[in-house]
Amino acid sequence: MSSVDRERTRWFLRNILPHEPVLKGWLSRSTLPGLDPSDIIQEAYTILAELESVDTIRHPRAYLFQVARSVIARHVRRARIVPIHAVDDLEQLD
Repeated sequence: MSSVDRERTRWFLRNILPHEPVLKGWLSRSTLPGLDPSDIIQEAYTILAELESVDTIRHPRAYLFQVARSVIARHVRRARIVPIHAVDDLEQLD
């Protein structure tokens, strides 16, 4: 593990992981049915892990919650997309 990876891991453990219980509670109260809070958190962690740098994140807790909201919004947008085979089925009903 490189020194950059170790530093990123320490940053994550110090600044992000302590907020997981609060985030999970918030997600449990405010997420849409069918969205598992644990899945949202894991997607948020993946997004954070893929960032090139965390140096500009001044408020890690707020950033984590915003990333989680973005993950939820992405799921909502995907759920609104109608599969093309469903449109074919509707045309057959005419």
